[in-house]
Amino acid sequence: MSPEFWRRHWPGIALGSLGVAAIISLGLAGRLSWYVHPRYEAFTLAMAGLGAVGLVGSLAVLALRGGVDHGANPAGAEDVRPVSSSAARRLRTVASGALVAAAFGCLALLPPATLSAASTAQRPLSSDSGAGLGAAGQLDASAAVPSADGVPDTERSMRDWSLLLRQHDASLLTARSARVLGFVTADADDPQSTFIVTRFVVTCCAVDAQPIGVPVYLPDWQSELRVDDWVEVEGVFTENPSVVSAWPAAVLPSSVEQVAQPKDPYVS
Repeated sequence: MSPEFWRRHWPGIALGSLGVAAIISLGLAGRLSWYVHPRYEAFTLAMAGLGAVGLVGSLAVLALRGGVDHGANPAGAEDVRPVSSSAARRLRTVASGALVAAAFGCLALLPPATLSAASTAQRPLSSDSGAGLGAAGQLDASAAVPSADGVPDTERSMRDWSLLLRQHDASLLTARSARVLGFVTADADDPQSTFIVTRFVVTCCAVDAQPIGVPVYLPDWQSELRVDDWVEVEGVFTENPSVVSAWPAAVLPSSVEQVAQPKDPYVS
């Protein structure tokens, strides 16, 4: 293939290769679920594989055709393009190089990371947060009565508690035992006394992720925990002792244990 062909098309080839390599490497490392819902992992990897095949196939076809570039000047022909065109070509080359370098830095050099407390600044977390909790976002009636469905409260999910908290009725939660796992975020209204055990609900991918959480009333929690620490909290719900927090109920913890981030940090 001609040098002119590579000059024109190398940015697209490089970006396509970087994208395919990043997806496959995340899949092999078991971290693709940090960016897409687990049910779409196989589909995403299959599409990346097809993209790799398509990229190699396109280059092979062009190589077999001799990389003919009808836009190039015939051999020996005088280049009569104006100076301004040459300057524009150089500018495009620099811009393309910068774009590829930025993509390489983001995809290859930056370590993979899950959504964290910083992400809740753009996706507010409150007692009304219920995105992704179901098609209608309705409360399962069995969750409103302790163990009505035979499931102990300590085995209920973050979704269950989040739905109950959205009812703004502390009586639905008072005296119920809970065990929740998530990362720490500060309550926006009462950051000194209350933190939120937070998880993200992912419907398709990290772009549409929405936070849900369970408030924990623990004055001076900052002396033991930091924002983004992963914790497992056990305790009993009570009407929120904080007079400034918007959460109707909160967990009074009997234990707060720092834990490692789980393999699948999101709520599916």
